[in-house]
Amino acid sequence: MFARIDKDTESRIVLGAIMSLQSLFVLGMQYGAKANSIPPVGGSVSNSMNSEINGVIVKWDASCTKKLKSEGNRIPAMNLLSEMKRKRSPQGAYDLLVSLGIWQADEDLGLLRSGFQLRFDDSEIQSAKEACSNMHDVDELLNIREDLSFQKVYTIDSASTTEIDDGLSVEKFTKDDGSNGKRFWIHIADGERWAPPGSRVFDIAKQRATSLYLPQGSIPMIPEILCTEKMSLNANAEKCSLSLGVELAPDGSVIDSSIRMTASTIKVSYRLTYDDVDEMLEDGIAYNEEWELGELFAAAKTRRDYRIRNGSAEAFVPTQIPQYSISTYTDDVSHDNVGIALNIQVSHNGGKNQSMVDCHDKSATMTYATPVSAASMLVTEMMILAGEAVGRWKMWERKQNSHGCSQDHLRHLLRIPFRTQPSPDYRSRMREKSIMEDLLNNDTGGGLCHAWYARRFFSPAEIREVPSPHSGLGIECYTQWSSPIRRFGDLQVHATIKRYLRRKRMMEMKLNGSTIPSNITFNDIGCDPELFATEATLPLLNMTDTDIDFTHGLASLKAARVVQRSSQTYWMLEFIRRIDRSKTFEAVILGCRNPSRKQYMIYIHELGLEWQYTSPVDNLTSGTRMVVKATNILPRNGQMTLVRVHF
Repeated sequence: MFARIDKDTESRIVLGAIMSLQSLFVLGMQYGAKANSIPPVGGSVSNSMNSEINGVIVKWDASCTKKLKSEGNRIPAMNLLSEMKRKRSPQGAYDLLVSLGIWQADEDLGLLRSGFQLRFDDSEIQSAKEACSNMHDVDELLNIREDLSFQKVYTIDSASTTEIDDGLSVEKFTKDDGSNGKRFWIHIADGERWAPPGSRVFDIAKQRATSLYLPQGSIPMIPEILCTEKMSLNANAEKCSLSLGVELAPDGSVIDSSIRMTASTIKVSYRLTYDDVDEMLEDGIAYNEEWELGELFAAAKTRRDYRIRNGSAEAFVPTQIPQYSISTYTDDVSHDNVGIALNIQVSHNGGKNQSMVDCHDKSATMTYATPVSAASMLVTEMMILAGEAVGRWKMWERKQNSHGCSQDHLRHLLRIPFRTQPSPDYRSRMREKSIMEDLLNNDTGGGLCHAWYARRFFSPAEIREVPSPHSGLGIECYTQWSSPIRRFGDLQVHATIKRYLRRKRMMEMKLNGSTIPSNITFNDIGCDPELFATEATLPLLNMTDTDIDFTHGLASLKAARVVQRSSQTYWMLEFIRRIDRSKTFEAVILGCRNPSRKQYMIYIHELGLEWQYTSPVDNLTSGTRMVVKATNILPRNGQMTLVRVHF
C-alpha cells in the first residue's frame, strides 16, 4: 500500500515535477547551440522539491518562452537526468524529451531558443475575431475609400501562399490632350483597416514584428482567422486595399505628378501562381485575352533596364549565386514521416528550380538548372516600383503643400521611413576593386567568384525619415510598405499614409464648411480631432503620429533572419545526411576566406550551397573546379566537413 500524502506535499511534488520539466526545456534547447553555459550541479530531484521553488511557471501565457529562456533554471534538469542515469547535458535533455514524445526528433531548437511566440493564445484569437466584425471604416466615413472593383486585378503568388497581400492591375485612359495613357496599379491589402494603431491586433503585430517562414511551415504575425481571410486579397470577394496608381515615362522613370494614393475597394479577378503567369506569357495568352499581364511584364522589363542603368545590384553583380531553399512535407517512406524538398533560386531573375529532389530516391539524378521566371521578375519590379513611388509621392505632396497651398499645415504631416543604401566606396580599397574587376572580366567561375567577392563592398541598408537613394535598387528613394500582413513596419507605414489622407480630407472639409464626422478618434488620424475645430488650432497639427516608431521591431526582424537561416541550414544538412553517403558533388572555389588557416568558400552546384572548405594545401585559385564528398554531418550543430575527392 502507498502511504497517503497531504495536499501540501502533493502540491510541492507537482510543482517540483513542473519545474523539472521546464528545466528540461531550458537545457534541451541548448543542444546544438554555439555556446553552452551550464551552471554548477548540486543536490537531487528530491532535494530540489524540498527547497524553495522559484521561477516555476504554473500558468502559461505568450511571454513564457522568453521567460524560460532568460530566467530558466537548469539545475533541476541536471539532477533529474542524473537520477535517471542519463547524460547530464543538453543532448541528454533533448533525447529524454524526444523519448517522452514531448518533442519531435526534428524539433526546431533554434526557433525555441529565439523566444519567438509559436502560437496565439485564446485572448489574441478572440481579438482577431472581433476585428473581423469591426464596422468602423474611417475611410468610408470620410468618403476616401474609392471603388476600384471594376478593375481586373491579378494576384501572383506561390501556390502555398495564404497571406495574399498584393495585387496588380492596368488602367487605360484618355489624357487631357487626347492621347492614350496607361496607369499601373499596385493594390496592397489594407492591414490598417483591421489592425489600426491602438487596437489589440495592432499590439499583437507589434509584439511579434514579423511572420516567420520556416521549412516546416510559417508562423504568422497576425492570427490566421484575420490575416488569411479579412485582410488577405482573396479572389472573387470585395476587399479593402491601399492602392497606388502610377504612370511611367518611356525610360521607366516615375512621373511624379501621376501618382495616386487612395484607400480602395477591389475585387481580385484571378488568383494566379508564378507558374501560371510564366505559362500565359510563354503561350501568348498574356498578350491577348489577358493583355494586362503583357502590359505589366513590358513595364517590368522597362523598369529593370531603368534600374540597371542607374547602377543597381543587377548591374554591379550581373551574375548571381543561386541559393537553396528547403521545405518539408509528409512522407510515409521516411522513418520520421518527414520528406525534404530542395529548390534552388536566383535572387535577381527569380528563376526557380522546376524539380524537387527526393532524398530517399537513391537513383534520382539531381538537377539544378535555374530558369528565369518572368512572373517573379514582374512581381519583383512592381513591388520595387511601389516602394519608389510612395517615396516620390511624399516628396511631391510636400512640394505641393509648400507653395501657398490652403493645406500648408499638412506640409510636414506625412511620416515615411526610407530604406537607404550608400554606393560602394572604392577610394580606400582600390586593390580589392582591381581584384573584383579581374574576376568579372575573366568570368572566373562563370561569374560566381565575382558575385561572392563583390559582397564585401555592399553596405547594410539603413532606415531614415529623409529621402535618400538606395544604390542596390538603383533608385532615388525606397519605402517598404507592400507586406502589412507580414511585417509590422509595413503596417505602420500604412497607418501613417492613411492618417495623412484622412487629415487631408478633414482639412478640405473644414475649409469647405462641411461637417466632420463626430466619431473620428485619435487613433484614426494620429492627433486630437479637436485640432480641426478652429483655424487657430490647425498649426498644432505638426504634432502628429507620435505613437508611431519606425525603429520598433528591427531587432526582431534581424533575429527572425537568424532563425530562418539556422532552420534552413539544419534541414539542408539533414537532406545531405539522408542521401547516399558515397554521393559526390561538383563544386567551384569562390575565394579564400582565411589564408592563414587555408579556409576557402566553395559553391556546390547541385545543392545551391556555399560552404567552407579547409584545404590541406596552400594557394587554391578562385574558379578552380573540384569534386567533394560530405562527411561528419551534424545537422544539430550546423556542422559538415567537406573532403576533396579530386579536382
